[in-house]
Amino acid sequence: MPMPMPRKNEKEDEYISRCMGNETMVTDFPENNQRAAVCYSNWRRTKNVIRRSENLSQSTAYSNTTLQESDT
Repeated sequence: MPMPMPRKNEKEDEYISRCMGNETMVTDFPENNQRAAVCYSNWRRTKNVIRRSENLSQSTAYSNTTLQESDT
């Protein structure tokens, strides 16, 4: 089973707890420190991708609005 991914609207502490207790994660990373590092890293990476995606969406929406305004 793959590494658990953060769910939409899941808080960091909820995800870390779920990730730390995941059976696959416990098997693959038996030491708590190593498993915590992987879980936190995955949390940060996933949230950065979401932020970039949201920023891109906002930028695109702004560009479309600007184009529409300049057409009139």
